[in-house]
Amino acid sequence: MGSRTADGVTHALTPEQILQQLNQSLELICKAKAKFLDFYPDDGHVYCNTSWHSNICWPMTLAGHRLSARCPAKYAGVFLDSTQNATRTCLPNGTWTRVDRSRCYFLYGHEGQKQVQDLELHSTILSCIYFTGFGLSTLTLLVALAIFLYFRSLRCLRNTIHCHLIVSFLLRNMAWLILHFLSPAAIFDDTHNDVTQWACKLATAFLNYSVGANFFWTFIEGLYLHVIIVWAYSSEKIKFYLYLFIGWGIPAIVIIVWGLVRFFISDIPCWMPLHETEMKDRLIDYIHVVPTLLVLLGNIIFLISIIWVLIAKLREHFPEASQYRKAIRATIILLPLLGVTYVLVLVPPSEDPLTDKIFKYCNAILISTQGLFVAVLYCFVNREVRAAVLRKYRAWMTRRHIQTQSERIRMQHQGNSVTSENGCGVAAPPIDTDILLP
Repeated sequence: MGSRTADGVTHALTPEQILQQLNQSLELICKAKAKFLDFYPDDGHVYCNTSWHSNICWPMTLAGHRLSARCPAKYAGVFLDSTQNATRTCLPNGTWTRVDRSRCYFLYGHEGQKQVQDLELHSTILSCIYFTGFGLSTLTLLVALAIFLYFRSLRCLRNTIHCHLIVSFLLRNMAWLILHFLSPAAIFDDTHNDVTQWACKLATAFLNYSVGANFFWTFIEGLYLHVIIVWAYSSEKIKFYLYLFIGWGIPAIVIIVWGLVRFFISDIPCWMPLHETEMKDRLIDYIHVVPTLLVLLGNIIFLISIIWVLIAKLREHFPEASQYRKAIRATIILLPLLGVTYVLVLVPPSEDPLTDKIFKYCNAILISTQGLFVAVLYCFVNREVRAAVLRKYRAWMTRRHIQTQSERIRMQHQGNSVTSENGCGVAAPPIDTDILLP
């Protein structure tokens, strides 16, 4: 068996490619059967429809019955024991349960169990990375937002944009946690329970909106820097309501359109394409993916133009070695702030297991810790912020010192008054005003 290229040369297919083509053919046959051949019997009973899941075609089945089917040779990157059976039950309400593939894994021998254990370990490590990164990011973002909102001296257009970017990160983190803690059955199964499915669909829409808003606010950060550095215009040239429309309005419009298309054309479970989802259902996600990619492209252009102008200005005031150091430092700072680091994990690698794991780990680290970098670079190491916090701390220490000294003098005065009443004849000393000075 082989495939013919444009030059007429026939190349032999690998076993992996043969297996993939076979699964695609079986999936097509199964879905054609479900659409054109299977009709619900008019006998008053409830049936589950024909379904393709886990590389297995599950035929139309009477409610309350349990089916067994031969395990596929491979599913989701794991080789299975095709001599064993997977099971699935048709519930009384006419919906399928999740596919039970436990026998496919555990009766495959030592190698199969090792694959499952590796996948579970890999999934656990990824979850730990995400939870740690999102947890640290959320904590630092909340502190940074509180600082920007508390200090009046920090209230300006630049920091207002920072606050909206921080809020978009917090919403994204919250959406990820909500979707993560929803029941796996609601996300990955096609049971079609109305309440859980709509909760999951809304959570998916919320996640997509928060991610889109996050990218658009990084775009606004880049636009703001581009206006004041490259164009050398006043930042007031662009009205803030335009920033609000770009940052929150455009992502909302995009997600509303995406949600309507999902609902009326491809109402898949949880509105989340999975491994076995058809290509036409995956393409609908480009409605919100393409604007995000355009924003990322815009930020790359902003980054290049800003660095170009900075280098030109550095040449006028610094020697060559110092120029490059400062330019490299500015680039490193701007990369995570403008979201350009996402380019590194934009395209998944090949199906090589090791490469895939490295890609997923890098993706998890970059996504979960970007908010942390933003909080640190925009707030904690910012000179204006540090000066405002230091002034507040010194004022607090001064008030505390005054209160302590006043209380000490008051207690001393009370003690001397009591002594005088006992006949010692010692008058209370006058208050030394120099003590109250900071």
